[in-house]
This record gives sequence, structure tokens and C-alpha cells, in this order.
Amino acid sequence: MGLQGWARGMSWVVALLVVVMGAAGPVVAAAPLAGREAVAAVSVAEAPDTASALVAARRQGTPVLVADLTTETRLVRAKPDGAMVAELTTVPTRVNRGGAWTNVDTTLAKRPDGMVAPRTAVTELAFSGGG
Repeated sequence: MGLQGWARGMSWVVALLVVVMGAAGPVVAAAPLAGREAVAAVSVAEAPDTASALVAARRQGTPVLVADLTTETRLVRAKPDGAMVAELTTVPTRVNRGGAWTNVDTTLAKRPDGMVAPRTAVTELAFSGGG
């Protein structure tokens, strides 16, 4: 199998992984035309692990976020050239709520119980609504 055959095979593997893992982004596959193999065009912003992110970044030519390396203070992206780039912050900028990352939002809002609390914070914190 030549390099082109391997690349076509990998494009189908990546497309299948995206569909199975539920990654966001369109998956487009063309039906074989006049004896030519179908080519899948996959665009993803995030992949579940480093290996998947590196394959996706190289395939689509844009950086891909590595989900299993994401923390409250770190984002890691795989680049198309195979390099990994980390963005670090000194304070938490995101919070994992129910398996999904949400940006920290310290805007105070009144809760149904009358307490006042930040909309999204790393720790549970609430103030009396008064009285």
C-alpha cells in the first residue's frame, strides 16, 4: 500500500472516530465517482486524546484541542506539523461541569434560594441575599 492509499485509509479511520466519538464538526464523504475512491473531508476543533488530535490536525491543516490534557489552567493543541502547544494561565479560566468545560464567569447572580453566587466558579461560593 502506497502513501496515498495509507492516507486515504487514515481519512476514513478519522471520519469514523469523529462519528463514533461524537466530536463536533461536519463530516462530509463523497460517494465513489467513476471508479475513484471517496475522499472524506473532516473538520474537528477538539479530539479526545493526543494521538487523535495529531492525526486530525495533520489531516485538516489546523490546530486541534487535546481534550484529555485540558485542565482549569491549561489548554493543549496539536498542530499540523506534529508539534504540541500549551496555553497556561496562572488562575483557573474554565471549570469542568458535568464532563464539559465552561468558562469561569464571576458575575454575581441571585439564585432561586435567595442567595447570591458567581454564575460559574471553581469552588461553590454563595452570599446571603440580605436580611
